[in-house]
Amino acid sequence: MPIIKYPVSLSEDQIQYLNSVSRNPNIGLRQRNRARILLRANDGLTDSIISKSLSVSMATVGRIRKRFVEEGVRVALNERSRPGQERKLDAQQEQKLLKLIQNAPPQSRKRWTLRLLASHVSDQDWVDTISHETIRTILCKFDQSLTTSSKGAQ
Repeated sequence: MPIIKYPVSLSEDQIQYLNSVSRNPNIGLRQRNRARILLRANDGLTDSIISKSLSVSMATVGRIRKRFVEEGVRVALNERSRPGQERKLDAQQEQKLLKLIQNAPPQSRKRWTLRLLASHVSDQDWVDTISHETIRTILCKFDQSLTTSSKGAQ
């Protein structure tokens, strides 16, 4: 039998808690699976058996075991925060962008496009580079679209 680096030993309270989590349909699937991993690890099953029975990778099982042993049940069940990328435009720049789409587009253009706006924002030195998708996301955030916002400027 293989040596388990992070053996899981649950108290009765923890077993009860994990059973309730694993059966609760209002809790996300990942959290329920993590609870099931810990319950099966407590029963002495190997990582390969647990991973096959729950259709998760062995790395996931090992990671959940480790987080339980080092940080406890609640940490093992929950996602780690993912900070994501820093915002490209600050609030003032976003407001400038919203005002910009109310104005007429450059003379050579009939209307603003996402790529044209991205190019204009980069040319204005608000940021070094910005993608048209970031522009789209910002417009969606403020419930703006280029088709409705540019009509008044024509």
